[in-house]
Amino acid sequence: MFKTGIGGMIIAGGIILVMLTPLALPISLALYSLICGYNLRVIRYKALNPECKLPDWDEWMELFISGLTWLAIQFGLALIPLSILTASLLAADATGTIKIASGSAFLTWAATTTLLMVTICTALSLLTPLLMVNFAIEERVSAGFSFFKVGARIAGNPKEVLVTWLLAIGIGWCSILLPVVSLIGIFFIPSTIFIGHVVCATLYAQLWGDLK
Repeated sequence: MFKTGIGGMIIAGGIILVMLTPLALPISLALYSLICGYNLRVIRYKALNPECKLPDWDEWMELFISGLTWLAIQFGLALIPLSILTASLLAADATGTIKIASGSAFLTWAATTTLLMVTICTALSLLTPLLMVNFAIEERVSAGFSFFKVGARIAGNPKEVLVTWLLAIGIGWCSILLPVVSLIGIFFIPSTIFIGHVVCATLYAQLWGDLK
């Protein structure tokens, strides 16, 4: 309870600061970096020993740097669909297919681009948690972009990866919706969000061990 309470307070602090003023966004990101760093530590602990307790909140600078590095990796991953979308828009503008008046050409371009973006975003959603596990264990920036290594592990047991992915999505939604539905529990949303993060990190750490 104490460890999850700290995580909940950090998330609550970041949310409150952003609500008070957008200028506090850098501070909120710094606080979220601590949450990411702690999740990475959870993954390392659980990968070594699934039965271990949650790690302590200590060595805060290490948590901050580790979490900030992962946020930078996530930013790099986000550039992939953004770059493809930008290239598609520029190509459509150059050829004139971006105009609705172009008829079937516009519909073909819009449908193709939408399908491509959905496919890429879904693939990244599936790969990112495992890339996070790989980064947590190897503690190298390049490990956060090891698509071939992660893809090979997924190919070894795609069903288990898919089930874990869907379960993690469900846990993420429940960590927000259940407190909201209970009304009184709405004040505990930061803590439930943090618990959801920790549970998902644990699931993926165990999954990584099963994919060897």
